[in-house]
Amino acid sequence: MDLCVKAGIDFAKAQIEAGADTIGIGDAIASQVSSNTYEALIQPWEKLLVKAIREMGAYVRLHICGNITHLLPGIADLGVDILDVDHMVDIVRVREIAGSNVVISGNINPVGGVLHGTPGSIREYINKTYKSVGNPFMVNAGCEIPSGTPVENLKAFCEPVAYVK
Repeated sequence: MDLCVKAGIDFAKAQIEAGADTIGIGDAIASQVSSNTYEALIQPWEKLLVKAIREMGAYVRLHICGNITHLLPGIADLGVDILDVDHMVDIVRVREIAGSNVVISGNINPVGGVLHGTPGSIREYINKTYKSVGNPFMVNAGCEIPSGTPVENLKAFCEPVAYVK
């Protein structure tokens, strides 16, 4: 893990030196472990990586694939700026645990909601989600949007969302 964190810091440094202001951290498998395992064997090293990136002056965006509900307390302690969540995670619960200063990003289902949705259903989901979590919020799919997604759906997905008080 020490080697992985060093490589992550070196890679983040190169990106920042090239002009990046936000560094994305992806952890594809952490949702598959227990909260105890995450907090003992993964979270301490992710915390070091986040701290190093923030000390270099960049924002940190974290995405962990899958249902991370059981990991949210440990994730909330990382100090990330943007928490990108998959579609099976209750986004209201994310806001409750992560707090009001973290940008919540997500979490429309990339297949059921974007690929197989309609422009109207996409707008409805995004507005409902935004109303439930408030600012700061970033519209995003829960994971990668599949190829073959209708252009009309992508355009609806990229429309501005009205401010909600």
